[in-house]
Amino acid sequence: MLASLAWGDGNPGLLLEKLRQMDVMHHWVAGMERIDWRSGDPDSKLPARDKVGTHCSAFVASAGERLGIYILRPPEHKPTFLASAQQDWLNSPEGRDAGWERVDNAREARDRANEGQWVVASWRNPVVNKPGHIAIVLPSNWSDERVDQEGCEIMQAGRNNYLSTSLRQGFANHRTAFEGHEIQFHAHSTDF
Repeated sequence: MLASLAWGDGNPGLLLEKLRQMDVMHHWVAGMERIDWRSGDPDSKLPARDKVGTHCSAFVASAGERLGIYILRPPEHKPTFLASAQQDWLNSPEGRDAGWERVDNAREARDRANEGQWVVASWRNPVVNKPGHIAIVLPSNWSDERVDQEGCEIMQAGRNNYLSTSLRQGFANHRTAFEGHEIQFHAHSTDF
């Protein structure tokens, strides 16, 4: 599904290449109790997590560090329930001061990614002590009609790791997120 974008040496192509280099299909694997949030690799020296689950927020935090863009990450927040905390942080004055801007919808999220901005899609679980979800919006040539039906193209770690999937599929384990229009988008400019 990953689009073959024809931007040459433009920012969206560089962004896409940097994200692909993270090899999400082989790192940040669900069910591992102890992973290094930066590499996504198992690390038995780390303390056990409060709850074993998925590592979507660790993947996004690592991407931010690699891109030189701050998003809430360990050690500022523990790995457990980090995705919901990341969304709260993105909406806070601290997140806005760090350069994050709220984006209205999936079409605009796709367009911002196509401009070379780093865009995340997040969902905060309204149930206390239940995990949320966060993913990265990819530069894409998906049509407006496709985005309206499936959401924008994303990359994620989660119950299933995807190099490329739709927002609908990526957030499928959180039933109300996509259908209820509860997913938020935030964008940050890049320096490459």
